[in-house]
Amino acid sequence: MRILFLEDDPDQADVIKVWLEDAGHTVKWLAHGQELIRTVKSEEYDMILLDWEVPDLDGYSVLRWLRSNLGPKTPVIFLTARDAAEDIVMALESGADDYLIKPLDNAILKARIDTVARRASSNAPTANKLVVGNIELDRQMNSLRLDGEEVELTRREFELSARLIENLGRILPRDLLLKEIWGLNESVVTRTLDTHVSRLRKKLRFNKDHGWRLKSIYHHGYRLERLDQEDKLAS
Repeated sequence: MRILFLEDDPDQADVIKVWLEDAGHTVKWLAHGQELIRTVKSEEYDMILLDWEVPDLDGYSVLRWLRSNLGPKTPVIFLTARDAAEDIVMALESGADDYLIKPLDNAILKARIDTVARRASSNAPTANKLVVGNIELDRQMNSLRLDGEEVELTRREFELSARLIENLGRILPRDLLLKEIWGLNESVVTRTLDTHVSRLRKKLRFNKDHGWRLKSIYHHGYRLERLDQEDKLAS
């Protein structure tokens, strides 16, 4: 697996990185919470490991950002010295898939990672529903609910909204969307994608007042983002 690892102690990071690479994983190590958030906006990983007490943005805040912006699809495991029951419960209830207390054991860490990965893999084919913010997407029923109310969408509006929501925080290239949804190649000059994006902004309230930003990335495509309170005030 491709594993993203947040840990501010270089000595501990080196040890755990060696353990995981010996098990066949590819590991990227980061020491700052904000750096991890910048990384997941442009790169995709199979699992994320978080220390709690790291510089600039603690691991728990990183977890909340991940679940609010990327949804539940990437497993997250805490590796931390914080052993208070309330911390463990808070992390698990906020979307962590497991919680390991330092000092860590090599064999136990690998076993927990394998268990979480198997669970995520077994859930993936049947995970037809995705809830992010005030939106509930149901692939099986081809339906989308906003604040509990079903929104009437055309087939292509639904497909476009589903791809944006399932890839929250990531840029979706124009040519990919035109090919997969409309069957058009990149040489075709059309405004149909932009028209559909404009409709979704209105129908799904993808605007700062409702905690969303559907951003056009010049010469690239579109990216759907969740806004935190600071983003709303700065917009």
